[in-house]
Amino acid sequence: MQYERASFNDIPQLKSLWLSCFPSCAPSYVDEFFCSVFTETNCFAAKTENKIVSMAFAVEYQGFLEQKPHKLAFLTVCCTHPDFRQRGIFTALHAYIKAELEGLDYELLFALPDEKNYDRFVKKLSYRNLFYRRGFFVSELPKSFLHIDKDMNLLYSIYLDSLKGINGFYILESYPQFCLTYRQKSIAVDIENKTAKGFVVYTKKKDGFVVHEYYSIGKRKLAGAGRTLKSAPALPLNNSELFDKLYKTKPRLNFLLDREE
Repeated sequence: MQYERASFNDIPQLKSLWLSCFPSCAPSYVDEFFCSVFTETNCFAAKTENKIVSMAFAVEYQGFLEQKPHKLAFLTVCCTHPDFRQRGIFTALHAYIKAELEGLDYELLFALPDEKNYDRFVKKLSYRNLFYRRGFFVSELPKSFLHIDKDMNLLYSIYLDSLKGINGFYILESYPQFCLTYRQKSIAVDIENKTAKGFVVYTKKKDGFVVHEYYSIGKRKLAGAGRTLKSAPALPLNNSELFDKLYKTKPRLNFLLDREE
């Protein structure tokens, strides 16, 4: 078995493997992901006789802790062909990815595994729970929140403005990553005096809304009791102290690609 970085020539095989492992995923989304995110440095593959049987992406993000930048990677689209499972192939591929990232001075590798794979990351790959996503229920959104067609440039400008001067920890998305994250989600924009002040990402329920994320320019907040929706385990790299510093604070994870929603 060979473990290596995938090349542009491998894209047809990678797409085929992705769709065979995640048949509910829209081919158009896969195409957009490869156009926006794929590089010859962030996709890793296990091959046998030139056939790709396992793959994973380690997408680079820039994280900030108290305004200091840190180099992070998000492990996603982890899959192995059904005919090659239970052979330790992905475990070996993960070890290869970890070594490659450490050679490039990454400090943290994190993932969003589904429930059936969560224990594998924690027990077999030595991840520890670190990030938390939170949401809250409201019976209605304020009247200033308008349900509009998504203008990604407008939303991205609100997103960047909401991060200005922020303390604590956050992860910055590039514009292509941001578009992939939010294009298919329900969003309402806060308009005050014809000026956009923020936006919410929500799910409509019978008797109200569950607000998953809220980006606000200024100090305005929505009322609601927080509850944990999803968590993300992480793995420290290069003996970085970043994990231990974050672990004490149980940081919210708002800014990353979420394949499950």
